[in-house]
Amino acid sequence: MLYRLDAAITAMHKPIVYAKVHLDTLPSNDTRKSFLTPTILRDGVNLFGMVSTSALAKPPCRYSRDEVPSADAIQAKLLAP
Repeated sequence: MLYRLDAAITAMHKPIVYAKVHLDTLPSNDTRKSFLTPTILRDGVNLFGMVSTSALAKPPCRYSRDEVPSADAIQAKLLAP
């Protein structure tokens, strides 16, 4: 997902700054832990509309390699209002 996010940002030809966060480094009560991984959050909301789960100590991976959104799909969501 990270490579596709980078590809989407590059294709947009405008700088977007983002933070890569490892769940293991977050406090147990951090709300970002309630999203399945990998995920892209914008203003605390999942870019593809996935709702948060109950806070889990370590959420399972939700995507298989073939299910990760394409760079084009990520770009479209980033450009959406």
